[in-house]
Amino acid sequence: MIFVHSRKETLNTAQILLKIAKEKDEDHFFKSPDSAYKIIEKLKYGPLKEVCQRGVGIHNAGLLRKDRSLIE
Repeated sequence: MIFVHSRKETLNTAQILLKIAKEKDEDHFFKSPDSAYKIIEKLKYGPLKEVCQRGVGIHNAGLLRKDRSLIE
C-alpha cells in the first residue's frame, strides 16, 4: 500500500507501477478478478476505472464519494 497526498499523484503512482510491471514483462500479475468487473463498470472517474481494470485500486479523499465507496 502506498500513500500519496493528492488524487492526481495517487493515480500517477498507480500508472507508473503498472508501466514498470509491463516493461519488466510482469504485468500478468496485475489482473482484476472477473467478479470485480461489475463493480469497476460502475466507477465514474475514467482514469480510476482504467487502472482498476488492470488490477490496481487506488483510494484518495479527492475521489468522488461513490467511487471511494465502490473501491472500499
